[in-house]
Amino acid sequence: MKRGFIVIGCLLFLLILGFNITYGLFESKKDFNSIMNVAKFNLLVNNSNIVDTKSFNINNITVIDNENVLNGKIAPGVSGYFELVLDPKGSDVSIYYEVSLDLENILNKGIVLEKVVSDNNNLIRVDKYSYAGVFTLDEIKNNVTKSIKLYFSWVNNDETLDDIKYADGLKCDIKANVKASQYFGEDIPVYSEEIWNI
Repeated sequence: MKRGFIVIGCLLFLLILGFNITYGLFESKKDFNSIMNVAKFNLLVNNSNIVDTKSFNINNITVIDNENVLNGKIAPGVSGYFELVLDPKGSDVSIYYEVSLDLENILNKGIVLEKVVSDNNNLIRVDKYSYAGVFTLDEIKNNVTKSIKLYFSWVNNDETLDDIKYADGLKCDIKANVKASQYFGEDIPVYSEEIWNI
């Protein structure tokens, strides 16, 4: 009789243990619905979203202190600038941006890049004609916009004038490309031209 109670007790114990394991397995496979908010990435350059437009033709230069040349035009001996206004409105992440100029293929060799200036002086030169900067999350939350001015001048020399003497409205199209990506705090390499001694 005692032996029967032990056998029944063991069977009952195994039955309860089996029920707990089965219940635990059932619970571990339960489905959950979760909703995750995805961060938005947005950068406007001169009111154009760079998701749609990534390159700009610089052909409308603001002339500096020269009443003898129409604004928007450039001529020998004249300096001016083209402005890029960057606005990360609506972005939820820090943004790395890079502005690159294609000056190797410019048709008018008299036009030279004088300087590139940012309103916050935080631009980093990352290549021969490429400049980079960062919008921090704090700046984005505070609706900060940044302005980059690209200053050009048309070198006034006889050789250049001979080239355009009979030209009918010589065009000055310089291509500027802007690219952007999420910034994770990585270091931005600074460009330095190598000097070779022969």
